[in-house]
Amino acid sequence: MKKTILCVLSLLFVFITIGCAKTTQFEVGSNENIQDKIHRVMSAFEESVEYFISGQADDEIHVLESEDNIYQPEDYMSTYNSMDMQDQVMSANYRLYEHYQYVSRIVEMLDFSLPRNLTTFTCYLNLQTSEPTEPFEVYIKDFEIDYILMEFIVPYSFPYTIVIGFDEEEKLDIYVRIQSENSSNLSLSVFHFNEDKESTDYHRYLDGTESITKTNYQTKEKYSYSTHDFNSVVYYPDWNQLEYQFYEDSWELDFISERGQYFSYQVTEVGVTIGWQILESTGWDYVQASNMGLEQNAGDGIYVGELNIYHPETDTLINVLRPEDGIVSVYLIKNFNPSEVTDSIIDLSTYGLTLSNTELTLSYIEQTKAEQQAIVEELEVRYSGENIVSAFNYIFEKYLD
Repeated sequence: MKKTILCVLSLLFVFITIGCAKTTQFEVGSNENIQDKIHRVMSAFEESVEYFISGQADDEIHVLESEDNIYQPEDYMSTYNSMDMQDQVMSANYRLYEHYQYVSRIVEMLDFSLPRNLTTFTCYLNLQTSEPTEPFEVYIKDFEIDYILMEFIVPYSFPYTIVIGFDEEEKLDIYVRIQSENSSNLSLSVFHFNEDKESTDYHRYLDGTESITKTNYQTKEKYSYSTHDFNSVVYYPDWNQLEYQFYEDSWELDFISERGQYFSYQVTEVGVTIGWQILESTGWDYVQASNMGLEQNAGDGIYVGELNIYHPETDTLINVLRPEDGIVSVYLIKNFNPSEVTDSIIDLSTYGLTLSNTELTLSYIEQTKAEQQAIVEELEVRYSGENIVSAFNYIFEKYLD
């Protein structure tokens, strides 16, 4: 249940520094001034992460409150019908933003007024904390094609290499390699981002475990695989429609619309957990809520006439009403023994409601699960760590020669 709650909250609340010390050598191989080329690349880099830069401005929360704690469907629906929660592209790009933080601070500190054949820069800022640190070197190499390579070793931390530029279609193209033996036990991290096309994020740890995330921005397909901490697979055939999660002892299907997750079905060793976005159903009369969020008091719940279909002893209710912020939700989660689950429970007719997606049945869920499992087993072979690292080694050998 905790996984389902966190997933729902993450879809509702979209998450919304640095310095260096260095020695730099330029090898200018094109007619374009190296300073202009770096600024052109960094301008495209900044534009690709603008969501995260601008998204941190307003943390104020605006909650609509009722004097009698009674909320009608119309209090939610006008906002809900206009919601657009298609933020999977943004979450997939968060790693890109982290790399931008490193590289942008380095570029800020470069002194382009120094001679090209004698370009040594020194500063004393930590890349993450902006606290004073020992100086470190940055090597920059320019290419006749639209790419620049940067290499540096952060004091007491990791060697960092980035190749950044534009592909043949003038799309931002970035490769990053980090080799490390720090407190996280990370031994290798590689990252690739190709604007509007795809990204790859791979980590290998000292204990031999690994994690992989592949995102296709054109098909909206996203695949994550991890053997670090615990074995898991998370797969979106389309991040605006469906998510499949597979673990050692459980699996889960989450059905998604442009307004966020509206149905979840999780099977574990102890039973079945089902979640519904009640705003995707009709037949309920009102919500009684003395608190917004997860904490509910006696009498709170979802009412169909005089019947409260929320049972606080066994259920979870996520109630959010923030129309000014464009966020509303009435998400109900119930636990069942496998033998108790029927089609009438899945479609909410047991509780006097009608779910908008009439395809949802036990057989449909099982069929969808089988289809997704077959796909992730094939992807596990295609996106192996060995294949990913081999492709990255080719790129870096090409640019480091």
